[in-house]
This record gives sequence, C-alpha cells and structure tokens, in this order.
Amino acid sequence: MVARVALLMIAALALAACSGSTAKRTTAREASIPPSFDSCAAAWNARSNRAKRSVLANEILPAGYGSAKIELSYGSVPEYKKPHVDPNPVGCRVVFYNRGHWVAYLAGRKGAEFQFPAALPRGRESDQRGVWPKAAQRGPSNATVGRDGKLTYSG
Repeated sequence: MVARVALLMIAALALAACSGSTAKRTTAREASIPPSFDSCAAAWNARSNRAKRSVLANEILPAGYGSAKIELSYGSVPEYKKPHVDPNPVGCRVVFYNRGHWVAYLAGRKGAEFQFPAALPRGRESDQRGVWPKAAQRGPSNATVGRDGKLTYSG
C-alpha cells in the first residue's frame, strides 16, 4: 500500500513538472506593454507566418478579398490552441473581406508580442470565415494588403 501511494505521488510530481515546463510565463513588465495594431501587423508579416501569407496571396486575394482590417480583442485565440488559461488574453485578429464575405486569422499574445499559430486545422485556409449580414457594419479598413500578403497598418 505504501509503495502504491509513493508511486502515485512520483507520477503526480512528474506530470506537474512536465505540464509547467511548456508554458511561457508572462512577466509583469511584458504584461504592462499595451498591445498595438502595429504589433499585430508585424506578427502577420513575420517570417514564422509565411505559410498563411502564402495562402492569402495565392487563394484568398485572387478570390476578391482585397480589403483588410486589424482588430484587437480579448479571448481571440481559438480553443484548440489554448492548452492553458492565457495570463494575458489580449489577441489580434486580421480580417480580409469583400462586399459579401470575410476570412480571419487569429493571434494570441506571447509575452509582449503577438504570435499567429504555425498551423491551421486540417482542411482550413483560415481560423474563421463568414458572410456579412445585409445590414452589417463592416467598419473602415485600417490596413492595406500587398500582393505578397503583407499588411501595413494605416490607422
């Protein structure tokens, strides 16, 4: 009985050590840096996001989604990308749209910077997509998108 309890305690400690080692803790200084639209655009244009920009440039832009908007939001990282509660939940969303439809990509905040997940769920070209209701307020575009898929915030 004592051996069984000891084994369970060792297993619990090993599990706790493994689960805590993968999450990056946000420092107080990082958490105090306010997120910005420019930092969201920089994350979209980052080398690590090259695959999504390629999908945008080769599939989404040619389909007529030429308008772009950057939004800051709370809780914007999809649930399938959340292994734990985010200590700094402000995220950004990049929306590409035309008169009738939109597609969006979501980024979470990693420390003081935004980061778009490296991959999308199998068979998807964006994190979100939808149709504008007839009376929808799309809001003004606050970004321009180049043919290569890179964004420039135009606030």
